[in-house]
Amino acid sequence: MQPDFSKIGPLLFAALVVFAVYRRFRRSFGRQPLRPGRMSVRIALLAVVGCALLPMAMRSAQYQNFAPASMVTSPLTVGIFFVLAGYYLWYYGWVLWKSKHLKAEDIEGESLAAAP
Repeated sequence: MQPDFSKIGPLLFAALVVFAVYRRFRRSFGRQPLRPGRMSVRIALLAVVGCALLPMAMRSAQYQNFAPASMVTSPLTVGIFFVLAGYYLWYYGWVLWKSKHLKAEDIEGESLAAAP
């Protein structure tokens, strides 16, 4: 009797997904390292995508088309995207600004307050 290897592929893929979720979960807790380069790239990328979608957002405000095939031109979808993009642009900018204006006393004060 030949073994059936047809179910190994989905099982390996499921194990890989579980492992990826586990790694992501472990990295999400605790202090996160500040990576200004990555944050700057994210700010630039969100700004470029937002500027590219701006003309489409202006057209969607005129037509009010809510068909499922035109989700990109839906005013609600585009509005939610711009709210999220604006939030992250502001947040990343604030974190970068705050990290540049951080003093040595602020870091030492936090570490001394956290110590038992």
